[in-house]
Amino acid sequence: MRFIIVFLILILIQPKIQAQIKLNSILSSSVRDVNFVQSKLLESDITDMKFYVPMVKSLDARIGFNGSTKSDTIYGYLRNEDHYGLTLKLNSFQEIKSQKLYKKAVYKLANCESKLALEKSLKERYDLIANIYYTGLKLSELSKLSFWLAQKDSLYNVFYRSGLEINVKDVIKLEVDKRQFAKDKHQMNADLKDWYRRLSILTGVEVTIIDTGNFIPFQFLLFDIQNLCNDSVQNVELSCRDADISLADARVYNVKSQGTEILDGFSIGYQEPLYLIRPNKFNTLNNFSLRVSLKWPIKSNNNFRVSRAKIDLQDSRSKWYNTQFQVDQSRALLITKLQVDIEYYHMLSDELKKGLVNEIIQKEGVEKVLQPIEWIELNTAKHQFSLNILEVQRDILLNYLKLLQLTGKLIVEPPVNYLSSDHSRW
Repeated sequence: MRFIIVFLILILIQPKIQAQIKLNSILSSSVRDVNFVQSKLLESDITDMKFYVPMVKSLDARIGFNGSTKSDTIYGYLRNEDHYGLTLKLNSFQEIKSQKLYKKAVYKLANCESKLALEKSLKERYDLIANIYYTGLKLSELSKLSFWLAQKDSLYNVFYRSGLEINVKDVIKLEVDKRQFAKDKHQMNADLKDWYRRLSILTGVEVTIIDTGNFIPFQFLLFDIQNLCNDSVQNVELSCRDADISLADARVYNVKSQGTEILDGFSIGYQEPLYLIRPNKFNTLNNFSLRVSLKWPIKSNNNFRVSRAKIDLQDSRSKWYNTQFQVDQSRALLITKLQVDIEYYHMLSDELKKGLVNEIIQKEGVEKVLQPIEWIELNTAKHQFSLNILEVQRDILLNYLKLLQLTGKLIVEPPVNYLSSDHSRW
């Protein structure tokens, strides 16, 4: 028994291996988003709904009595003259057609709204992945920077203990840099915890590590941005505004078609004949009647409802134009910002690779020639350059994701993982 207890304790105290979650798994969890699921359920409900009325409005049976309700025996037995009728009322064919079109418009809008919900869900996951990826790279670069800050701090301590002359301003600047470094590192770690927590909520599993082995290289990303800037725009929100117009237009057509039926219905009747002595050649078929009911519709009776429906249609069109203007303006501004950021990135990259700082560091034997404090300052400047480049790269990636959303490319069939190097399907 004691052996079993010790064995269980050893199992429990073993460190848990944290499995890496794939990017595709994170993105595919968007189809389980509550808003998207509810939208798809609404789509299914609309498909099953019957928006249109049947062709037959009503079926009436009529029974009547003509003459006395009691038998008369003054001149012999007289039968009552009874009437039996069946009336079939019809709905307007034009109204039925308008209701079918209305159903299509409602489904189109629901489908657009489900796409909008999926796009929002995907965008949230893309942003979290991008922030986590580049924050991890920045923390790695901060660790390298902290090494050189520690070297500088140690060197100043040696100078001070040895009685050598040191510049107080340099000491104060170092302390400020150390405080800022500690603050930045704390903020990044706090952001990472928050982003991982949000990803865990969105995916439904505990997310602590993301597999970024197939993450898109930055040069590939720049190529994708160039293609996207020249691509056509199929904004999902604009499609929803277009669906709003279709729905409002269908509502106008439906209101106009109400009460426009010309063929109102049919009726067939039979009248029980009244006789004392049944004639020899008595034909009971002569007592059947067939009637057709026609109406002359006055369309102006719908003026009030048609006017209100047309106002809604104009309002939907105004929203479409406003949305189109906002999308075009946002897209133009975003493309300009991306171009500026990419130019800035190339400038920083050239400075890092071809600048004097990197040239001095790469020169053979320069470490032996320079003073220790000079060597530390050069490496500190290099890592600060790298941090700036990572920050610019992160901004470019986030703006690229915004541009994907604005152009309607974030959700396509089959779905694409834009953060993978091979644009894999999920």
